[in-house]
Amino acid sequence: MRITLSLLSGAVLTLVLIESAAGLADKKDEKSPLPGPATWDIKAFNALFRVVQTDADAKQVKWIVELREGARTSDFVRDITSKPFTFRFLDGDDRELATIQLGKADFQGIPRGNVMKDGTRLTITLDLPKAMPRTKKVVLQRGAS
Repeated sequence: MRITLSLLSGAVLTLVLIESAAGLADKKDEKSPLPGPATWDIKAFNALFRVVQTDADAKQVKWIVELREGARTSDFVRDITSKPFTFRFLDGDDRELATIQLGKADFQGIPRGNVMKDGTRLTITLDLPKAMPRTKKVVLQRGAS
């Protein structure tokens, strides 16, 4: 009986490991929804948001995000205005090709009420610069560059 349980446990563990390895291979094959051959570092969004969806074309990127924590609407607007999200577009030698700061108008869906609950969904729109075809790396930072 113990041998059977041990063998069964080993078989289940083997199946779980094979399945997770297959899942990792699938993730590597997924094409990034972000445009161009550039690598995108958007970790700065993680402080305030969970990225739910990313859509892009040759001229624009849109993210649907959810607030990680609730906040007063006025505090949120003041925070994204005083410490804006800034995208830096860099070439292969890390020289800056363009810089774009997101303003309040780039965040659609900010509620008119006094409070934004955690999980509130917003759409963030980034108009891509003309330098995008030469861009090798895009880095998102908080605050003015």
